[in-house]
Amino acid sequence: MRSFLAVVAIAILAPGVAFAQARMVINEFVANPASTDTGKEWIELYNAGDASQNLDGWKLKSATTLKEAATYSTKVTFTSAHVVPAGEYFVICETEPNCPVTADLIDSMSLPNGTGGDGLQLTEGDTPVDTVAYGDASNSDLIEEDGGTVATNLAPKPGDDQAIARRQDGVDTQVSGLDFWIASSNTPGAANPAPPPCEEESGWVVINEFVPNPAGTDSGFEWVEVYNAHATDAIRLDDWVVRAATSADSYSAKFEFPAETSIPAGGYLVVGEEMVTSADFTSTLGMGNGSDGDGVRLTDCKDTVADTVVYGDQDNLQEVVDDSGSIATSVAPRRPGQPAGGRRRQWLDRHQRGPDAGRRRVAGAQAERGRHRSVRRRLHPEQRPHPGRCQPAVAVLPEHWRHPAQRVPPRPGR
Repeated sequence: MRSFLAVVAIAILAPGVAFAQARMVINEFVANPASTDTGKEWIELYNAGDASQNLDGWKLKSATTLKEAATYSTKVTFTSAHVVPAGEYFVICETEPNCPVTADLIDSMSLPNGTGGDGLQLTEGDTPVDTVAYGDASNSDLIEEDGGTVATNLAPKPGDDQAIARRQDGVDTQVSGLDFWIASSNTPGAANPAPPPCEEESGWVVINEFVPNPAGTDSGFEWVEVYNAHATDAIRLDDWVVRAATSADSYSAKFEFPAETSIPAGGYLVVGEEMVTSADFTSTLGMGNGSDGDGVRLTDCKDTVADTVVYGDQDNLQEVVDDSGSIATSVAPRRPGQPAGGRRRQWLDRHQRGPDAGRRRVAGAQAERGRHRSVRRRLHPEQRPHPGRCQPAVAVLPEHWRHPAQRVPPRPGR
């Protein structure tokens, strides 16, 4: 008997011997159905392992804030009747009539829509197995990823009836923003659609102009404009992110461009807060006003830095870093009571904030938001008056919101 047990033990402990194992993940879900949410939400689980999984005692939980303490509340509790074979999907719907497929389980959920950052979690008992942090890129509600760290790269906030889906079924890097996208089509109980290929940073798309310190209250009036300097090619911005920093290398996500976003050659896109009615996209930005140095950054779909503007007080006491990751020594200017300035030459980026950024003076209330001063690039090289001369400043809106006849011609600076 002892020799038999010894043989069994050796077989179990022998290196190179693989054993079948289940691996459950949250694979796709709709948290914000069109019109009323009640009764229309659904969640798809996926067993990415090579053994079946009995879900007896497992739970699905959601959270809307972790500012004070863990606030995940149980939405679904599974029983021994719920078994997921290897490589199979398991769909939970709120009601049978509103379920897009035949559900494996019907239960009420009432999932949050992603405002401020929300979380969806699969647990074995009360032990977390998989977490999805999703919603507003700012994550003002401090939702955490697997491992207990506050998420800095969230899965995007869904629109009406949009599914948040894994880019590849079952693949989990434990970074929600890398793992999930807004799917081009909803596929409960089936393989997720393939996302578009990542179009990486190539030097053509830059931060062109922004307002970090609107007159009066900042809330609701901040905006950032990006520009595609390529002469002929549109550039996809799927999963590109606008970020902001107020210290060192603390660039936090403020807005993620949704799937299918494209910026045309020579085109502009504006991300603005809720009062910026002409913005192409709306998001809470919460940029710093430049005290001791602040930064705004654009990163591509692989989190590579595409462009950074460090602006504010010239001593940069906050040690905000530039494109290279080094502490910026050339800073776009900040003058209290004066226009904030911008790129000296439209799109031209030498990775030095001082040479790249200048100021534009406000000529009066000639257009919407005339009271807000912007930081912007100087001029396109073909428009520059002379090397070393600054762009004149009278803009009150992002360049593409003014008729060409209203754009101010260059003139020598001081």
